[in-house]
Amino acid sequence: MNKKYFIIIGCLIMIFSFGACKKDDVETNKNDTNAVIEEQNAEEGTTGAEAETDVEETSGSKNEPDEATSIDIADEPIETSDTSAVREEEDADVVEGEHYIRTTFTSEAITQALDPCDGTKDLNIYLPPSYYQSDKRYPVVYYFHGFGDHMRFLSTYQSSLDMNMALPENKEFIVVEVDGSRKNKSQGSFWVNSPVSGMWEDYIIKEIVPYIDENYKTIPKSESRATVGYSMGGFASINLALRNPDIFSSVLSVTPGLLKEGSMDIAMDSWTGDSTFKQCYGQTFAPNEDNENLCDIPKMDGTEADNAIIEKWETGFSNLEEKIDAYLEKKIPLKAIHVIYGTFDYYKWIPEGCENFSEILTKKGVEHTLTQLSAGHTIPSNFIRTYFVPYFTENLEFEE
Repeated sequence: MNKKYFIIIGCLIMIFSFGACKKDDVETNKNDTNAVIEEQNAEEGTTGAEAETDVEETSGSKNEPDEATSIDIADEPIETSDTSAVREEEDADVVEGEHYIRTTFTSEAITQALDPCDGTKDLNIYLPPSYYQSDKRYPVVYYFHGFGDHMRFLSTYQSSLDMNMALPENKEFIVVEVDGSRKNKSQGSFWVNSPVSGMWEDYIIKEIVPYIDENYKTIPKSESRATVGYSMGGFASINLALRNPDIFSSVLSVTPGLLKEGSMDIAMDSWTGDSTFKQCYGQTFAPNEDNENLCDIPKMDGTEADNAIIEKWETGFSNLEEKIDAYLEKKIPLKAIHVIYGTFDYYKWIPEGCENFSEILTKKGVEHTLTQLSAGHTIPSNFIRTYFVPYFTENLEFEE
């Protein structure tokens, strides 16, 4: 009797133990699957919570572009990711390695200001897969972030850069992510020289570019340098290249701050309640040391004095024809200009500004590409694979 009892108890123990093991296996497989999904999302720069499905294109038909313009219209809905929405914990998860360097750079240029910020800025550097196994030198692409964004472009897209640069049809290059924030992460510099906010263009041209060329295996000439940026950084990528074609040779700009002349009222409406942006923009493009906030901000009241302030503000995102004429006078043509924008951008003036910029370039005979996506104010989730790596593979000059 006792012997049978112990046999039954033993069998029950074996059954429960087997069930527990199977449950652990299921949980392990589930966790492994989630990890793979998260890794795949990270490679495309998006997580399940951040993914945005774009509405199909609904804008009316366009006239055929002139030969100087190449317009690429995306017919399919495109999933997008905004780098400003990346998880705050992302920075802590980054493991520094020899191919992704997170460091700082101390600038003198940006401290020369009425309202100076700390001259020590973050600097992130991506070195391509073959960098340490090769004696060759590499082109450099400089990335500029959006207003209020954190420095996380490279931490978001590192895996995708590795994967796409390894493809046989693509080539490898260095990517440098430059910090354009001022006193804190909510303020932006626009990478423009200003007596109030600092000499941010000098910071890039006279400090960062020489530093990278001196410390890394670069090809130190304009044909092997390029700019890329998003939003405020999209403006900077265009503005810096147009002003310095002897330093950079190609531009890739996503949802850039471009404003059609006479549309400042639309832009001001979109900045209602954003006092930080308006103050930073004013201190950059309409500095005034006599005012408490060190700048002039238009009231849009139609007065002569206010219209004079608006003229100053238009030297920033607007005055596009004047900027293009100044670029053409330098007689150093950029090899490639590519602007990407979303038709559903909540800054309604950006699609109009991008199209106006394209129209002026076409009128002036400047070849470029304008890509219109069914998207909002975002970076496309397929950005690295579809645009970034192929574009610079084609347009930068590499060592043979």
